[in-house]
Amino acid sequence: MELGEFFRQQRLDSNLTIHQVAHGIISDAALSRFERGENELSTQSFLQLLPRLSGNPDYLQYEYTILDPTDPLASPRGTLKTYHDWGLHLLALFDKTGWPYYRLAGIERLIITDMYTQKGEATRDMVEIVLTHLNQIQPWGTFEVRLASRLTRSPLLEQEELLHLLEQCLNVARQHATEMEIAWSESPFAYAVIACQAISIELLNRDQFTAAMKVAHDIEQLPLDQNLSLLHNQARTRLYLAYHEHPGEEINNQFLALTQAWQATRFAEIGQKNLAGWKDYVKKENRKHED
Repeated sequence: MELGEFFRQQRLDSNLTIHQVAHGIISDAALSRFERGENELSTQSFLQLLPRLSGNPDYLQYEYTILDPTDPLASPRGTLKTYHDWGLHLLALFDKTGWPYYRLAGIERLIITDMYTQKGEATRDMVEIVLTHLNQIQPWGTFEVRLASRLTRSPLLEQEELLHLLEQCLNVARQHATEMEIAWSESPFAYAVIACQAISIELLNRDQFTAAMKVAHDIEQLPLDQNLSLLHNQARTRLYLAYHEHPGEEINNQFLALTQAWQATRFAEIGQKNLAGWKDYVKKENRKHED
């Protein structure tokens, strides 16, 4: 499938006419020819048109690729390898096209895979590229909120940067705390809360227990009760905090029981990595209390 044809399908799925998408950016005729595969669009024009489809480059490129079952990136989703390979693919697309959103989405994936594999492929320069983008774009769209939620997992963030992201993500969560967004796992509300939960864990990793407790408390002032994923994450965060205060077998067993939710799912590999992280944390906390 050609990109123009795919763009047309996305436009029709959004119930938009050619004129609604094209007006003020390019002519209706130019967009029509692009959709029919008769001409190409400049990167600048494509970037301007994209928000009118309520799309983002990561989503469009991913969905476009998986339409071709022969593409190696169209394999089953959810594994760390496909996530990592997809990040490299997006970065290669940036080198080819110069489209900045490809680079941002590629960096996002390397940050996530680094968290589980410790390969160190995400660099400080990459972190600064993402931070610059987040500081320049206001207000954040869904792409930016998700990008921030990934960035909060990076140990390359400095303390001041981490706390600034926390403030921004809490504000986004409060602004988007509508009934529909609370229950939707892909909403700006959900991504903002996930970012705050990640910051709480990162503060714990940096031995800043009081600050981590405050973040957990702030999160619990938000309406989480209709989103099981966010409640699961919050329970996980609370168990980390509880073990810091009262290390023991009871809390350890509670965490082990919580991880059972990952078994027999496409995220089982990530669940195993989370469990390994918990075991390392338990050893670290036990050594502290022994000292």
